[in-house]
Amino acid sequence: MPEAPITFATPAGNQSLEQALATAQAAEAAGFTGVSFSDRPHDPILEGWTLSTAVAARTERIRLFHSTLNVPYRFPSVLAKEAATLDIISGGRLDLCLGAGGEGNRPLYESLGVPLASPGERLQDLRDAIAILRGMWTHERFSYEGRVYHVQEVICEPKPVQASIPIWVGASMPRSLRLAGQITDGFIKNGGWGTVEELRALNEQVDAAAQKAGHDPASLRCLMNTPGYLAKDKADAADYLARTPQARGLIGTASEIIETVRAYHDAGVNTFVVRFPPAAALAQIERFGAEVIPEVRRRG
Repeated sequence: MPEAPITFATPAGNQSLEQALATAQAAEAAGFTGVSFSDRPHDPILEGWTLSTAVAARTERIRLFHSTLNVPYRFPSVLAKEAATLDIISGGRLDLCLGAGGEGNRPLYESLGVPLASPGERLQDLRDAIAILRGMWTHERFSYEGRVYHVQEVICEPKPVQASIPIWVGASMPRSLRLAGQITDGFIKNGGWGTVEELRALNEQVDAAAQKAGHDPASLRCLMNTPGYLAKDKADAADYLARTPQARGLIGTASEIIETVRAYHDAGVNTFVVRFPPAAALAQIERFGAEVIPEVRRRG
């Protein structure tokens, strides 16, 4: 899937409305394509769906998504209506990034009273949710019988601005990667940064599933969350890495970051969700937009 153009996004931040607005507006001005929001109801942060709606109303071009909206938290029939409404508010700028719910977070779901099925059942529920979402967006009335989720002659009006809102899924394991290739518009790699070889292997699994399902792999997006730091020079980069020795991602001078981006793009990654150090995020976004994004676009 490396044929898709390279784009950049950044987390808007869920700590305050002011922070999210400032980040999204700075990213929009700098040429970033999207901003993401966290969806973790158990964390002491602003709720991501409501926050993204507020940001949509105060921006013009930048796309909005979440990393990720986990299906066990919400009925897909209600989510379809919510997504259609946000797509209208934003003028067609919503990308829906869904997750099945991570097994490692089972205690958090249980603390909220949210039932969490087995991994296989959750993946089936995710398939059912996607079918319901797309069916409600594209049909006047829609019925569907899933493992848990059912709808009968349901109506979703008004329809979203986009003919069908793009759907990505969080994926890193074989079954979820197959699902991504079979029925979605792309995937975001769970688990943070990975090697070029790891991303190539993940994309090969998605591409194989897409081809078997009759989908064009080149139409899919592969997103990757990554720490980021645009250094002024090699000495600044070395100093940053000395202060944050565990950091891996788009870190270094502009030329070094561009080289890393090209290597990962060749392995199938086409959207980089860059998380800058919070204290310097706005300045980093501005510099990244001036020094990295134009050069990546120029090289194609």
